Amino acid sequence: MMLKNILPITLLLALAACGNQEDAPAEDAAAAAVAPAAVAQITVDFGDDSSRWSNDNECDDSRFEGAGMTATPLLEGDIGHDATDCRTAYEAGNLTLRGVSTGAAPAPAAAAPAAAPAAPPKP
Repeated sequence: MMLKNILPITLLLALAACGNQEDAPAEDAAAAAVAPAAVAQITVDFGDDSSRWSNDNECDDSRFEGAGMTATPLLEGDIGHDATDCRTAYEAGNLTLRGVSTGAAPAPAAAAPAAAPAAPPKP
């Protein structure tokens, strides 16, 4: 009895997965319209070098995190005032902006693959 219910549903899912091929160009156009947003670049204003701790090869700006940061406590007054150290470490890949993902933009959620059609029962 259960097989009788599963077989029609499986066939419907397989047919639905085929879709209407006339829709493909519209789907491609929609994907192309979204693509530029996925590769947007982040522009960072590193500020200036007016901090007492600038040019010591350690970033003292708390907007950043990573291996290029200083080990000393961060001061609010140093935000935007250690440009050379932070820019050098950022461009070398040793720093990232806090709260900003460094990986590629996540891909849109894909629909679950349709189940393969079941083989017809043997007579």
